[in-house]
Amino acid sequence: MVKPVKKFVIDFWKTGLHGEEIGIRQKEQYRSKSRHFTMDMDIIGKYIEDDKGIGFAAIRENVWKGEKGEELNGRLVLRLFTDEGRWLGSIEEVVIEELKNSIGSNDVIPVFAATIPNYDYVLWIEKVHRRHGFGEVYVFSYLSEKEEPVSVFKIDENRLTIGSDWDVYYGPTKQKVAFIDSKKFNIGGKVEINIYDEDFAKNRIATKALVLFASTIKYHNDIKERIKKRIELIKKGEWSYKPDKGEAWLLRNPRKFLM
Repeated sequence: MVKPVKKFVIDFWKTGLHGEEIGIRQKEQYRSKSRHFTMDMDIIGKYIEDDKGIGFAAIRENVWKGEKGEELNGRLVLRLFTDEGRWLGSIEEVVIEELKNSIGSNDVIPVFAATIPNYDYVLWIEKVHRRHGFGEVYVFSYLSEKEEPVSVFKIDENRLTIGSDWDVYYGPTKQKVAFIDSKKFNIGGKVEINIYDEDFAKNRIATKALVLFASTIKYHNDIKERIKKRIELIKKGEWSYKPDKGEAWLLRNPRKFLM
C-alpha cells in the first residue's frame, strides 16, 4: 500500500463538546476569535492533520434543523476551527442550486459552496449526473491567484467497498491525487483523507476544500432525502423555498456597484 504524503482526519467520536456542554463562556471565547463561530454552533468532531489534533469541526445546528424546526427549510453549514477557535474554512449546502440542478436533470444533485480564509473565490463542489455505474461523482475547480490555469478535481465514489469511499482525480486524467476513506458503515464515525500527490498536498486551498467535503459525507443521505421531498412538494404546489441571509449572500452579484 502506498504511503500518503499527507493525511487529514475528521473523527466524529473524539469530542464530547455538544450543545450546552460547550458552555456560554467557552462559546464566547470562540466567538471572540472568529465571527464564524456563532452561538448555534455544535462541535461534532476532532480535526486531525498528520496524526496531530489541531482543531475541530462544528455545525450550525439551528440552520441544519431549519427555522422553527421545519426540516425542509434547513441546510448544512459546517465549519473548521483550530483548537483556539481560529476559523479554517466553511462548507455550506446551497439549496437554491440543488433545486435548480435536480429539477433540470431529473436527479438528486447536492451542491456545496466552500470558503477558505485569505482566498478570494468560492469553491463550488457539486454532484454531476452519472448515467452508468454505481456511486456518485462530485467535481470542483480551483482557481489559482497566481494566474495559473484552472485545475479541476473529480471526487469519484467507490460503491464496491464497505462504507462510502472516494477516489480523487486531477482533471480529466486518471491521475489519482487522494483517497477519502469514510470508515466502515459510516453514518459517521470517522473519515480519513489521504493525499498521495506532492503538488496537491502543498495546495492549501484544494486540500482544505477536500477536507470540508469529506466532513459532509455523514449528512449526504439526509440531504438527498430532503431534496427529494422538496421537489415532490414543489411539483404539487405545496411548498416554496426562501433562502436565509447566509445562502443569499453566496449568490450576490459582486459587480452590482461597478459602473
